[in-house]
Amino acid sequence: MKLPSYVRKPSFPFAAEIMLALCCVLPVHAAVHPIQHSAREQINALVLTAASHEIDALAHKQQWQDYRYTFNIYIPSAVSNSALCASAPQITSSASPEMALSRMNFVVTCPGNAGWKYNVAVRPDVSVPVVMPKSLIARDAVITADDLQLKKFNISNQREGLITNMDEAI
Repeated sequence: MKLPSYVRKPSFPFAAEIMLALCCVLPVHAAVHPIQHSAREQINALVLTAASHEIDALAHKQQWQDYRYTFNIYIPSAVSNSALCASAPQITSSASPEMALSRMNFVVTCPGNAGWKYNVAVRPDVSVPVVMPKSLIARDAVITADDLQLKKFNISNQREGLITNMDEAI
């Protein structure tokens, strides 16, 4: 027997909307707060966060615009024998800030009796728009804005001498 629409429960139309909202919110929550099942996952998450903060601070200090970065994280293989840290692991940076573009070193420690301590190395790849010539520029030529372009460049192995502002080069 089919009931007319005015006799049905009024909350049913909202059940579909609630289910849709949960399907959208739960994956986002899981992505922001992933469940960590091993010491390797704990260390990786902690090192990613710390390395990101270091690069972001360097970018702010150098006034980089539109920068992107990825990390190559080197976690010792002995971590696979370590248990998940019951408390929050501690992390300290053991590299100088000026070396952040070439190599970052972190010491990750799990406090307690069954704790562990590992040295983790991170090699970043940082791309920043850098001023480059569009073509060959003759010696003693006056450089204009038409001669230059901003092009993404991996600056991870560079020490000095990069120009990121067109006005500085002109």
